[in-house]
Amino acid sequence: MEHGLSGHSDHEGNSLEDSIGVAAELPSRPEQRNDPRPSTKKARDSARRRAKRAKEKTKQPGIPKSSWSKKHSKPQDVPVHFNAKNPRAAKGAFVSQWQTCEQSKEYLLEELFVEGFRVIEWDGRTPIVITDEEDRIISMLAGRPQAEDWGNVQHRMSDLLRAASLSSRSGFLVNGGAILSPFLPEFPMEKDVFAIYAPKLYKEYTDHLDPLFESYPHLRKPFQNSIFPTCTFNCGSRVVAVEHVNSTNVLFGFCAIFACGSYDPRKGGHLILFDLGLVIEFPPGSTILVPPGTLRHGSVTIQANETRQSFTQYCPNDLFVGWLTASSKECRKHGL
Repeated sequence: MEHGLSGHSDHEGNSLEDSIGVAAELPSRPEQRNDPRPSTKKARDSARRRAKRAKEKTKQPGIPKSSWSKKHSKPQDVPVHFNAKNPRAAKGAFVSQWQTCEQSKEYLLEELFVEGFRVIEWDGRTPIVITDEEDRIISMLAGRPQAEDWGNVQHRMSDLLRAASLSSRSGFLVNGGAILSPFLPEFPMEKDVFAIYAPKLYKEYTDHLDPLFESYPHLRKPFQNSIFPTCTFNCGSRVVAVEHVNSTNVLFGFCAIFACGSYDPRKGGHLILFDLGLVIEFPPGSTILVPPGTLRHGSVTIQANETRQSFTQYCPNDLFVGWLTASSKECRKHGL
């Protein structure tokens, strides 16, 4: 996801008759148009398409083309009995309160059935939004790229993330973007659904983060087509997320979770949203956006002979808030 965001010469002159001094005797010719319209419908259509493409290039980077927006303007909606109006905010309202979670337990799908969780079937492609009692979008099943070879690409990503567990974890986190960049220069979503379905929040991100990257051009986001400034890679052969809340993330923001590997998404690897009572099928190679500082979340364990990895993009609260407040003032004070 990226955020970055002929001329006509004037023709003036007199008519031929005017040039030989007989303009008073003859009617003057109409002035030629500076920018004549195309004469045929085909030419006009072509000019309109060129103008539309030029306009698209000047739009805020990350905003998808209108054709895609129209196609998915009304995605499938999964309503839940939850109200996101007053999240569990700590003092200052930018981070969440500490929540007690079962941080050592791996969940089987059968256990969640018994506890009454509702399973959401998902093909990993079709956009779906989860809405609260007041029709707010609180999670987005974003999908995956439509490239024919995407299955092979996500398997290669899985292999790299599995092999990375054998090396220094901290080194991989620092150089993770460089490891993936040869074949994954952009974050793997078909379009930026964050910008489509949460445009006001998306703009809040750009308003806070763009000045940071403009002031410090040497800073690089993990993926240049993404709004998120930070990424965590979860390496190994069988990655399972235990129940947790990312209380240091922006409370009202989203994180983008990408899963890859070789596993049956109908039997395991589901995303669990504990506060919503949902278990969502999470096919490898697809992306889901959730509010990590608000909702307790985790994943279902996979089968013994399967592999699964993931990486998550997010925005830390300190980076989001501090830059515009005390931290930025101190940096500017010292000329940093």
